[in-house]
Amino acid sequence: MELINLDDKAVEYLDDRIKGYHEKNENFSLGVIDIDFYEFIQEELGDEGLKKAMDEIGNALESLTRPMDLVQVLNTHQYLLGIREFTQDSMKVLMDRLRMSVDQFQTQVGDRELKLTISCGGTQLMEGDAIYSLISRALDQLRKSKDFGGNRVSIDSR
Repeated sequence: MELINLDDKAVEYLDDRIKGYHEKNENFSLGVIDIDFYEFIQEELGDEGLKKAMDEIGNALESLTRPMDLVQVLNTHQYLLGIREFTQDSMKVLMDRLRMSVDQFQTQVGDRELKLTISCGGTQLMEGDAIYSLISRALDQLRKSKDFGGNRVSIDSR
């Protein structure tokens, strides 16, 4: 599995969601959002291009999520998204809205145009999950999105 560095706030949030699942049977969905062709953006547009891309995704996530949800930068090209009280279908709708919003983004970086697409993978909390098994399944779904050419959302069907 990729190296995942979660801050203490994210670990506490995810632990609380797992506890809520066991104690109250609360739904919880987790997703990973990845910039398509981020290596190209990094090489061609540098850190400024990558920062603009991540900022745009962050802005879109902020407009689509609630204060009780988790939005965390995982690395230079990925976000982790935790959504309370969402089913798999609801998560797919939200991630598709995010994907379509980001797909409309265009800006200039120096003399070059930056257009974005993202791929998303998601899963729902299940019996026996720990933080990293949940993240691992979301990453598996992200890989499916990437394997089918990117600019997609894949949610597991468990």
